[in-house]
Amino acid sequence: MRLPPLEACLLAALAACSAPAAGGPPEGFELVYSQDFESAGWCTDFGASDPELWASDREGGGGTAFCRGSSGREGPFGSPPDFLWLGGVSVGDFVLEFDVFLPAPGVQELAVYFGIETPESFVYASLAPHADARRHDVFRVDHAPPLSISKLRTFGVALPAGVWQRVRVARSTVGGRVSIAFGERPATVLTAGNGALAPGWIGFGVRGGPAHFDQVRLWAPEWTMQSLDFLPPPAQGR
Repeated sequence: MRLPPLEACLLAALAACSAPAAGGPPEGFELVYSQDFESAGWCTDFGASDPELWASDREGGGGTAFCRGSSGREGPFGSPPDFLWLGGVSVGDFVLEFDVFLPAPGVQELAVYFGIETPESFVYASLAPHADARRHDVFRVDHAPPLSISKLRTFGVALPAGVWQRVRVARSTVGGRVSIAFGERPATVLTAGNGALAPGWIGFGVRGGPAHFDQVRLWAPEWTMQSLDFLPPPAQGR
């Protein structure tokens, strides 16, 4: 039974404060994809919502996947509009980690995508400063507007500029559970259940401003290779 929104928020907030997410994958999981964005060749691994919006950035001596800013349009069925989806690796159970850096204030929402089957069928977790009907929740898109499938969620997460933050998603199809952790010391801020268990590709995105993404790591006990050919790759340079 799903808890009423207030009770769910309070329980999740207590869990987030008392139980930081553990690092590393479960036993039996293998590292199936790793990307530090040091080489411009990473662009061929991903499909972009807008090839001109996403680029390889090497300013400051390191590489990142850089979203220059907002495209000003909506994503599929009103989901976050500016995203990269990793092609090739399709997973059921998985642990995904990546780092994100916001160079300027004003970003409204971060998104992590998984269970991507087609451009009209996927799940995404929205990380936003305030929880409402459209943000800071886990949504299923299935050829229709996003449907909330979260079990627990906090009131929101701070999205400060100038600070690297870690995002971690862990999914167990056998246990019927997805958990999303966020922050410098990642703590669980969202969980979801059976509506988020279809295998598929993964990805990440942003709404409302520029963002750098780095240190992507994907672990899984098994996976398949499927070409994501319905999105063009991002640009090769900034």
